[in-house]
Amino acid sequence: MKLLITGGAGFIGSNLCEHFLREGHTVRCLDNFATGKPANILP
Repeated sequence: MKLLITGGAGFIGSNLCEHFLREGHTVRCLDNFATGKPANILP
């Protein structure tokens, strides 16, 4: 499944991205970094 996670650099969004990637899904995350951190995004 292809997923778009908004707020992907925040706590909840980054954990959601990580979970779905481990499950084998294609994940795109979108974030404006207002409160999220670029370090929270997996390469």
